Amino acid sequence: MRKVLRESIGDCYGHAEHCRRRAKEQSDPLLRQDFLDCERRWLLLARGYELAERLETLSNGLPRPSALKLPPETAKLVLRGGMAQQER
Repeated sequence: MRKVLRESIGDCYGHAEHCRRRAKEQSDPLLRQDFLDCERRWLLLARGYELAERLETLSNGLPRPSALKLPPETAKLVLRGGMAQQER
């Protein structure tokens, strides 16, 4: 999954750069703004993928609930997703 995210991030930055270049080529202010908006959206998507990549890295470094030395009731809560789900 990490490789897919890395490639997607690179693709997004490539598309953003393309939009930036196209914006510089435009003499029409509306077209220029459209390309700049497109660039901004590609950059936002790239940042979203970067966040997903960081979260994946973080979660891969955490021990699984079954590996933790927790009291049985606490372990059940962790496996179910916490207190909020138990209260439903």
